[in-house]
Amino acid sequence: MQFDVQFDKKLLLCLAIFAAFSLASFFLPFFSSDEYGYMSSGREIIEGKFTEIGDVNRFPLFPFVLSTVYSFFGYSELVTKLFLMLLGFLTIILFYEIAKSAFGQEAAFIPTLIFASNPLFLYLSTRVLTEPLFFLLLLAGVYYLPKALESKFSAFTIGLLFAALILTRYIGVLIIPAIVVYLFVSKEYRRISIEKVGLFALGGGVIAGLWLWFSYNVTGDPFGLFLRFFSQQTGGLNEAATFSLPDKLPLYLIALPFLLLFASPFLWKGVVEFFKGGVQKNKTLLLAAVVSIVFYLGLEVYGFFNVALLRYIVPIVPFLALFAGNVKLPFNLELPFKFGGVVVDKKVLYAAVMLNLLLAASVFAFFASYPKYVGYREAGQWAAENCNSFNSNIQKVLKHYSDKDNDLAGDCTVISGYDGQLSPAVGQQMVFESHGVKVYE
Repeated sequence: MQFDVQFDKKLLLCLAIFAAFSLASFFLPFFSSDEYGYMSSGREIIEGKFTEIGDVNRFPLFPFVLSTVYSFFGYSELVTKLFLMLLGFLTIILFYEIAKSAFGQEAAFIPTLIFASNPLFLYLSTRVLTEPLFFLLLLAGVYYLPKALESKFSAFTIGLLFAALILTRYIGVLIIPAIVVYLFVSKEYRRISIEKVGLFALGGGVIAGLWLWFSYNVTGDPFGLFLRFFSQQTGGLNEAATFSLPDKLPLYLIALPFLLLFASPFLWKGVVEFFKGGVQKNKTLLLAAVVSIVFYLGLEVYGFFNVALLRYIVPIVPFLALFAGNVKLPFNLELPFKFGGVVVDKKVLYAAVMLNLLLAASVFAFFASYPKYVGYREAGQWAAENCNSFNSNIQKVLKHYSDKDNDLAGDCTVISGYDGQLSPAVGQQMVFESHGVKVYE
């Protein structure tokens, strides 16, 4: 990629925002149980303990990518954080390239700045979760789609990317109907050939074949890990079915217009301009709209029958941010209920970005002292230093700090009040406690 001086300055500003929050996360080393699970799973893959990897049943690719990183650079929190920073940088750069192809270099800065300063993106991209990899693969697939209509090699590449996306989070399967809808709405299906479809299928088949081979080695069934995942998900449907009516409201629809938070007016104006100018005029925005709608509908249905979590819908944030590139500053934002209008210019843009950054800083500060995360770390470190062996209901946490496997007859019992029932062994007394996580010896 070739960048001129003006672009470099603007790109560096967007990357510097992410870098500041990413570096801050280095000094806030408190993790959720899922994060400990993914890190430990990455290490267990290197150790060949395939049958002990619980998280791979759900979202397999991320632990495999972590294991590759650990095999070269060693297992540590620092290595993990640096890798997440790299994923974030690549995601922002890729987003800018997409915005530049849609609006040109000058106009691409506004959506990139809004995306790079989005609190939801900043928080999830610095956590050891599947979202950082999912962000990157989803944007890479969208970036390569127009190229796949031109190049046979790109068709193969996009097959690889979409298959990897699905194995990062299974909800990534929604990209397939999204692309089908886009191809027909945009009439780009006319440029598809049997050869390109075959190369796309071949790329996806390479990734799928590797996963089926791994599943066979672990369970004796090529579809064994998928069936475990399916069983876990359908098992949660009975519990979800007991939710009352307020839980069945279209929660994602309520959140959707506000996912850019203080920068949401740029989304609203961009959408209005998109429809006024004709949906066929800008194919990149049309693709962003279709991906957003299909993912929204799929996640809304999933949330109705299962659990609706805000983090699940955050991957459509970059596609919403793209609409800000369709905005010409200044513009008049009409307010409802006869409140008149507000003139939105660059000062308003920068104010919205600053407010989003303040909100992001508040989120980081909140989770830096989140009791459960602090308890995991402090109790895990104490047990690792003072116990020869332990039994625990937070086995991944103890594995992370001690590199020891769970021992039902351990001389210590580590019990988290957040993670199910476990009782200390007969005769054990509590010797350490931190925020609801207790150590008995």
